[in-house]
Amino acid sequence: MTGQYKVFISFKNTDNNGNILQESNHAQNIFSKLSDLGIPTFYSNASLLEFGESAYCDAIDSAIDEALIMIVIASTSEYINEKWIKYEWTNFHAEITSGAKPGGIIIPYLSKNIMRADRPMPLRNVETFDLEDNADDTIVEFVLNYLKTNDPNFFKKKEKINFATLGSTYNAGLETEFTRLKIQAKNTRPADMPALEFCFANLQQERVNILDVGCSYGFVSMDRFGALDQEKYCFVGIDYNEKCIRYAAEHNPNANFSFYRMDIESSDFEKNLEEIMAQNDIEHFDLINMTLVLHHLKDPIKFLRRIRRFLSAQGYIVIRGSDDGSALAYNDDGLVKKVIEKHMSTPGISDRINGRKICYQLSTTGYQNIRSFNYVKDITGMNYDQRQEVFDERFAYRINYIRNLLAMEPTNMLLKNDLEWMEYALDQLSNKFGDPSFWYQEVDFVFVAKKNG
Repeated sequence: MTGQYKVFISFKNTDNNGNILQESNHAQNIFSKLSDLGIPTFYSNASLLEFGESAYCDAIDSAIDEALIMIVIASTSEYINEKWIKYEWTNFHAEITSGAKPGGIIIPYLSKNIMRADRPMPLRNVETFDLEDNADDTIVEFVLNYLKTNDPNFFKKKEKINFATLGSTYNAGLETEFTRLKIQAKNTRPADMPALEFCFANLQQERVNILDVGCSYGFVSMDRFGALDQEKYCFVGIDYNEKCIRYAAEHNPNANFSFYRMDIESSDFEKNLEEIMAQNDIEHFDLINMTLVLHHLKDPIKFLRRIRRFLSAQGYIVIRGSDDGSALAYNDDGLVKKVIEKHMSTPGISDRINGRKICYQLSTTGYQNIRSFNYVKDITGMNYDQRQEVFDERFAYRINYIRNLLAMEPTNMLLKNDLEWMEYALDQLSNKFGDPSFWYQEVDFVFVAKKNG
């Protein structure tokens, strides 16, 4: 479990008819106020129940183990003893009485109509707040003062992040991405090579200058271009990530290859690229390659306009894009669609449907003779290890976006809920990919265009 909860809110969300209870409104209000104060608060992640009670129970147990304060909200004695509510306060109280949770307290927030004799023993002889008094703010103040007294080294106010202003938070430098990108480079070779071979066949000049935009660790660069005639081809790779560029440069055996760290969306991009071209005696590039880069950019069309000026008059641009809308699956109980939808709703993700836009983006920015070399990736006939590689390549990384956001705002309960859900969902989906009866297919969108017709 990521983060350390300080408060656990225990409440029943709906009645037997599915109607939202007042407990839920109080819980949401208290949760929001505590989160605004930077106090990590557990707010029950009911969405985990779709993966079974054990998944839900795991999340609750972890939060109970971490929290110092439990707030129990109930309007009737029946709701206090509802299955999950009782499970929560019973186990929390057991941790206090066993001495495993020094300083731990339970705060009952109950209706006045619940008589003392109708309350469980652990909720009788402690300070209680009445629901009828709408004591949300009073409880928040109580929690705040309690934490300041009993855990002063922890408490601090944390400014919330405006996720709406974020661009893509993708980070190729993550340790898990190294292996995944290597797998991806291997698995996407059949998608890239028809388009690249078409370009090679039409580039007949004595020297061909190649620019690989967003080259990352150089896995694609070396695989697609490493065996080309070093006397004829000059290769330059650029990427934003310093760790990736350093690896690419250190593991490059070819004298005609060079790698540079560069922010392709910075205001001085053109100036920096011109300096690199001068160092390598390059006037124009004859081939610009971009694999899974365009969808990460804040303004793909602006970048395509900017990079076009560096193409030779008859030069080619090759773009491979991603589009989750092309994913098809069967015998997964809709899990692939659910994972994709959860991912697409996460702030800071790249444009997951950019593949279908590439033709328009190229034509809008002045490129001509646009051709598609789209490739269908299908797991039919793959063995277990190959199917797991497809899962690792296409799905395992998606949880990183939520982790990135949670690292920025560790008290965000909604993100914690999403992280828990994604952890269980990906575990289930990995099992699906290992099942021979499960089928999955997607499209790699590959386009080739010329600067001039």
